[in-house]
Amino acid sequence: MTNGVTIAAISNRGTKMNTQPRSFAAVNLPDVPRLEDVSEVYAGLSVKLHDLYRKLRAVQDESAELVQAYRSRARPRFTSDFRAPDVAPNDRIAALLGDAPAVADEPMSLERQMAQLEQREADIQSAIQVVSARMTDARMEASTKICDTVMPHLNGLLTELAGKMAEVAHLAIKYRSYGDALNMANIAWSQTDPIYLNVGGANDPAGPFALWLKAAVQRGYIAAESLPKEMRR
Repeated sequence: MTNGVTIAAISNRGTKMNTQPRSFAAVNLPDVPRLEDVSEVYAGLSVKLHDLYRKLRAVQDESAELVQAYRSRARPRFTSDFRAPDVAPNDRIAALLGDAPAVADEPMSLERQMAQLEQREADIQSAIQVVSARMTDARMEASTKICDTVMPHLNGLLTELAGKMAEVAHLAIKYRSYGDALNMANIAWSQTDPIYLNVGGANDPAGPFALWLKAAVQRGYIAAESLPKEMRR
């Protein structure tokens, strides 16, 4: 234990914390702008977030070296600039976010460096949370602009889908009606191994298929007259 910091806590923490920002799979949307393209704020925050994760990795690397140095009492080969004097938490995090000037370094003992690294790592995690929250707001604003661009294409797809589903509904009801007629004729048509699709109407008035088509009608993607009469209730 050194100033409330255990060697085990420092070394274990480096293996548990995520040191990479969340990544998204590359998609082929040539006509859709990126969030970074429509929002300078989002682009700047994205750069800041990656920089904070870089600093977090550097802190954890230095923590691992400090643990070894503490055990051997050898002088570590530090490459980072994370040995800052006592500063209020809000000022430290503000400096990481670029909202306040950076704090000048000062020499300190190995034990104090271990305590400072623990605090530095906590500060970076707090800064990452702040930037992530700011990115969420910027993402929503930028997404609104992008949605205005892609809405016509999405509406076209929904209109086409609603039309196809209405066609399926007509065929499914026609298939069931034919089977019902065979039953009324006392024909054991079950040996044909029928497959029913409940699309709505008297047999399934609140099923997902029927509810989807009714929602499409309400939103104007398809006319009510396009649906089977059994689904218009």
